[in-house]
Amino acid sequence: MTGHYAVFPDSDEGEGGEGVEPWSFAQPEKAPGAPLRTTPALQGLMAEVEEMLQQTPGRIALQPALAVEYGRFSLQLWVTDGASRYAVKSISQLARHVAEGATYAYGKKLAFAHGLAAFDERSQALLRWLLAALEEGASLEDPFGQSGDDEAELPGPAGRRWHGGADLWGAGFGDARASAFGQKRSAAARGPQRTMALSPQQLVEFLKTQIGESLQLNCEDYSRSRCGVVEVRRGAPAQEQLLEVREVEGGFEVSALWEFSGVVAPGGCALLVDDGFYVTDPGFAPVGRLLHALQDAGGQLRVSREDAPLFGATFLPALQRELGLNPPDALLRYRPQPLQLQFSFDVIDGAIQVDAQALYGQRAIALAISPASLPGVMEQAPDGQPIVVGIADEPPALRQCNFYRQKAAEARALQLLLAYFPPTGVLPLAADGPAASLLFDGLAQFRQMGEVFTTPAFNRLIRPRPPRVQLGLSLAGNLIALDMAADDVPLPELFALMDSYRRRRSFHRLSDGTFASLRNFDDHGLSRLMADMGISAEDVREGRVELPTYQAFYLESQLDGVYRSEVFAKFVQQLRQPDPAQLAPVPAALAEVLRPYQVEGFRWLQTLRAMGFGGILADEMGLGKTLQVIALLLSMYSEGEESAPTSNPAGEPPAPDGAASAPTDSAAPAPDGAAAPAACAAAPAAPAAPNGAANATPCRSPLRRAEILSLPIQLDGVCGPGAPTLVVCPASLVYNWTAELARFAPQLQVAAVAGIPAQRQTARNQPGVQVLVTSYDSLRTDAKAWEALPLRAAILDEAHYIKNHATKTTRAVKRLQASWRLALTGTPVENRPAELWSIFDFLMPGFLGTAMRFRERFEAPIIGGDETAAQRLAALVGPFVLRRLKRDVLPELPPKLETTLEVPLQGEQRKLYFAAEQSLRERLNLQKNTAKARRYGYPVKGLDGGEFKTVEVLAELTRLRQIALDPALVFENYRGVGAKRGAILERIGAAMDAGQKTLVFSQFTSFLDLLAQDLRAQGVPFFSITGATPKRQRLQLVEQFNCGDVPVFLVSLRAGGVGLNLTGASQVIHADPWWNSSAQSQASDRAHRFGQQEVVSVCNVVAAGTIEARMMQLQEMKAQLADLLVGAANGEALGTLTPELLADLLDN
Repeated sequence: MTGHYAVFPDSDEGEGGEGVEPWSFAQPEKAPGAPLRTTPALQGLMAEVEEMLQQTPGRIALQPALAVEYGRFSLQLWVTDGASRYAVKSISQLARHVAEGATYAYGKKLAFAHGLAAFDERSQALLRWLLAALEEGASLEDPFGQSGDDEAELPGPAGRRWHGGADLWGAGFGDARASAFGQKRSAAARGPQRTMALSPQQLVEFLKTQIGESLQLNCEDYSRSRCGVVEVRRGAPAQEQLLEVREVEGGFEVSALWEFSGVVAPGGCALLVDDGFYVTDPGFAPVGRLLHALQDAGGQLRVSREDAPLFGATFLPALQRELGLNPPDALLRYRPQPLQLQFSFDVIDGAIQVDAQALYGQRAIALAISPASLPGVMEQAPDGQPIVVGIADEPPALRQCNFYRQKAAEARALQLLLAYFPPTGVLPLAADGPAASLLFDGLAQFRQMGEVFTTPAFNRLIRPRPPRVQLGLSLAGNLIALDMAADDVPLPELFALMDSYRRRRSFHRLSDGTFASLRNFDDHGLSRLMADMGISAEDVREGRVELPTYQAFYLESQLDGVYRSEVFAKFVQQLRQPDPAQLAPVPAALAEVLRPYQVEGFRWLQTLRAMGFGGILADEMGLGKTLQVIALLLSMYSEGEESAPTSNPAGEPPAPDGAASAPTDSAAPAPDGAAAPAACAAAPAAPAAPNGAANATPCRSPLRRAEILSLPIQLDGVCGPGAPTLVVCPASLVYNWTAELARFAPQLQVAAVAGIPAQRQTARNQPGVQVLVTSYDSLRTDAKAWEALPLRAAILDEAHYIKNHATKTTRAVKRLQASWRLALTGTPVENRPAELWSIFDFLMPGFLGTAMRFRERFEAPIIGGDETAAQRLAALVGPFVLRRLKRDVLPELPPKLETTLEVPLQGEQRKLYFAAEQSLRERLNLQKNTAKARRYGYPVKGLDGGEFKTVEVLAELTRLRQIALDPALVFENYRGVGAKRGAILERIGAAMDAGQKTLVFSQFTSFLDLLAQDLRAQGVPFFSITGATPKRQRLQLVEQFNCGDVPVFLVSLRAGGVGLNLTGASQVIHADPWWNSSAQSQASDRAHRFGQQEVVSVCNVVAAGTIEARMMQLQEMKAQLADLLVGAANGEALGTLTPELLADLLDN
């Protein structure tokens, strides 16, 4: 068996510090049959310990002596072995010998090794104190000089100070002797180190080592009548040895009885009386200070009767405790009495009144007098003082006060009173803010300070607990009914209380005058929900609000502890976990094609449509969103769906064209006796409210869904089953959609609405067509024609095309007349949460409120870092967004390996780039500083050439990125090859050597042209897709690339970043990474998608040390936003890059 024992040094390196080698040890195994023997190392260790235990104290003794000269003490030492005695000539040398264990000879008869063990026990204690004192800096060079300054600084006799400011006081020290002492001190400073000057603290600590012993005292200044051997005792001397207190005319007199001196130090006091030293604890300090003053005053102190209370509070308790003083009875009356503060609160004539008293035993001092208590106070007015109604400005002064008052505590009580009351001491209840502050904050502070008494009238102001809100969710026709009630207040009162809660008030005053604290009020999330959904107090004044059914899921997730009817619970469950038995089966033509996760997506789309909800299919790129929609289209236009309606959980038939008509709740009681708020409209009679509360009043007639959404069209019954479905997609994907439909659903009649206007009109009006496919551009151009065409469904592919709600394309899309709407996009949020609002404004107008309200409630807080707002938005849209990732549903898909290749700029390219960056930085910083100066009102001069506009910022940014990519894109006379261009060509060559194909994406077609020239020069075949490539030709090029031997495909990010299937490639190179990471991800997924057989390597080529690298870091932080909302990637919109932000990035 082996192990390790490591010893680490005491350093900051901690565990595993360098230079520390662990000690290894191995335990030898005992031979069979051999006797057990003690380990030799342990044997030696036991012998050493035994010797230590058997040692006896040494024979050497130290004999200390104290010398006092003009009130200053010093230590002298002698060493003896019982036979010989020698003076210690150097105390510091003695200490060094002891510390080192050195051998030293004091004379012919005494020499020994100076270990502690050589001395007797008493001497060992003395030496330990001496070593500690010298380590702390005790004075040896100057036996009477100044040492530390940690002792209290008090005046000594005749104004003298002793050793660091702490004083030694005694009797009869004169100025003449002090002068003589000064002369002798100079001589002593030049002599040997025979003595050690002791500070007051050191004297006390030294005497503690000598308690119970006799000590030689040498009085070198003849200040004492008797010197010689004195005893050292613990504790204080008796009163009879020090002083007496007696009553005299007009007061009291304190007199000294004996001659004494002493020191006061933080560690205690040392008194030198006639029979020896007394060493006391620190608690003796007040008495020591009094004795000091007594000696300074010539042995007598007088206390006037007016000052007797203060003397009784400061010195009398310590004198009785430490000296056992038996004072005169007249002085005992001045012993301090404990202070008890009392506060009394009452409500009289619509106002809170307060009385406050400071009680000292049986004595009372009024700090605050209310008008109601004035007569009684006048009868008991002490000393004939005038009575002032209200709160005193300061502790009242009494002419005859024979007791000590704690005026600081009284002043704190007055400050607290004035913090909650006006000086009159009367707080009107009409000012409900100050009154509530007193009730819910002040009372606790008054109770901490003293006793509080309240009257029943005052207690009735405070409601024991706020009203308890009861909520219920049920279905009423095609709407959700949210019912509200309270257990002990009417509904108008409840809504007023909730309004106070929403305005973040800490209290609410009810109509009966009582105050309710809202700090622990629980409205089950109703206030936040009303704000999110734009519900006003007017909307809920009758106890019920009716909401669209698509809000059911948000209500379910955000409201806690509410009653939910059985039908409502089934309705929510229907979308979360669709029952396959109630849905149409997967079309037979695709039953063997769809993967399990695609079947799940197909059923989710069916459920959405059956319930009349729009949604976003947000699967990651390459998971077959198109195929799942084709399966839905086949199901929609199959004979089975048109003839066999799907049932819903309540057994009701669906609304026309599959839009669900929500079942209606009956007025069933809540389970297990739980209170259900009164139902409305659907029930014959409202059930009784809980706890005997009044029934809820009947609500207004239900609103239809179209009324609530304020839609210009109806959602149900817009068209019949034969109406076409419109698929809107980017222009590059129109023919990709028609090809996929022809492949997987040949039975559907499909037409591409493309070409010139006449061709588009013909295709749009072609009879019998079931699916129309057009581009966003064509839709915008033919907006009026599309608006007039009833559609069974409108499906947006790459729905982020409508992320900007102000564009003409977005407005044209939202005017489509469709019974049902669906959005497909892998990135519902690319830059801002408002993009998600725009998509849902198409899917279910009104679902997320108006654009302005959405910005106030969600976007602004989320951008500001409010994670709670982001979580609420995610809960709101979550049921209508289906997002799966490839790593979760396609474990057999080869991995995608992403790397970043940082290429340093060299030579001329480096000079050109950093010159352009510096010029831009200087201009942006000047503009940023100018804007800041103007903001603070400082006069500034304008910029030469005016200020940057957004379009100029983008142009300068683009120019910087082009120089980083290849200076030839900016400078016509540049003849070199950019660093990134060379690196990309090297990676293409390496991939070709490995038999792999490569996709190269760039936003600059001019850069792709440069790469094309290089590839031609090297004889490398390639394909290229840009915005100029015809749509039909793109599909042909894709098919040839996937099936042929061409090793390189140059693709414009905008033209080919979406919709293409390029699984023939296993290497993806982003030549100039886009600031929006989601656009890059979409492009990368052209290769990493279903059907890919090889590991896909994605390389982002970035110019090191340029704005590209810094913007990529920014995007990594920004990408968390969409992940939090819908699990997608996110980036910074170029349009939001202000000059200030750019300046910060350039300075980063």
